[in-house]
Amino acid sequence: MTEDDRICTWTIRLPFSRGIKITLYGFDLNFEKTGVGPTNDALQIYMDESCNTLLRNYEGNFTDADLIHVPSNKACIRFLRRTEQNYEHNGFSLGYEAVDASDECNNNQTTSLMSDEGYIYSPGYPVTSYEQELNCTWLIQAKPEQTIQITFLDFQLSYTFSCDFATDYVQVFELNTSLNFKYCDQDSPAPFTSYSNTIWVFFKSGRWRNKGFWLHYKANTDGVLSDEPIPDYRQIVDEWRNSNLALMPYEGRKRGIRPWQSYTESKGQCVAVRVGVVTTLAATAVFIARL
Repeated sequence: MTEDDRICTWTIRLPFSRGIKITLYGFDLNFEKTGVGPTNDALQIYMDESCNTLLRNYEGNFTDADLIHVPSNKACIRFLRRTEQNYEHNGFSLGYEAVDASDECNNNQTTSLMSDEGYIYSPGYPVTSYEQELNCTWLIQAKPEQTIQITFLDFQLSYTFSCDFATDYVQVFELNTSLNFKYCDQDSPAPFTSYSNTIWVFFKSGRWRNKGFWLHYKANTDGVLSDEPIPDYRQIVDEWRNSNLALMPYEGRKRGIRPWQSYTESKGQCVAVRVGVVTTLAATAVFIARL
């Protein structure tokens, strides 16, 4: 980095019972090569507020959306803008949502989850290994007309030669249907969708310890995910430029949400615009970096 370069940093902090889901709608960053030092712009996403543990690094350009799940209630977003041979580029656009997160484990008691979307962690994940002799049960309940999509984002339990004899395992099942999955060891569970609006998740540990698991659940309606992408980031950038930074909130993605406050920040050559919507269960924001 040189003294003319810019580093823009945004920090997301949420309550302990919330997780972070980030959608990168696209990016167009400087990537011209020269013989003088690093000239690539970069967008970096960290899973802590101090920008220490890197989760994703983006360079170049990409117009498709990318979904980033953050296994923490805090995140750091850093944009590196380098001036050497830095021609005009559109920058990037991303949004984040606060979703419910639970690692609650009350032996022989069930933790009920009734939100449309959220995360379930094994106790201690991702900072520490899970404890021995745990019996954790979560009940995910969606609306009567909905089904539930389950995606495991990480799965690392203790070694076993067979799930039939595993002391550490995760079992996901429905009552009164044939859906019943049991996972152990270093399995890579495939995503699936329930038949009904109710799913049970059971986690048991024995003598050993390991990193644990992390899953994402989301309610579906009529087989379609319950939220849709907000307008394309290039449309937002164009309207922002044409409006001389007078950017209005976009309509929300879910029913019952209302416009949230918009504002701009300027530090050196880095400008951020935040647009969002809020509900009782989630918050959404959009960040745009203008080169």
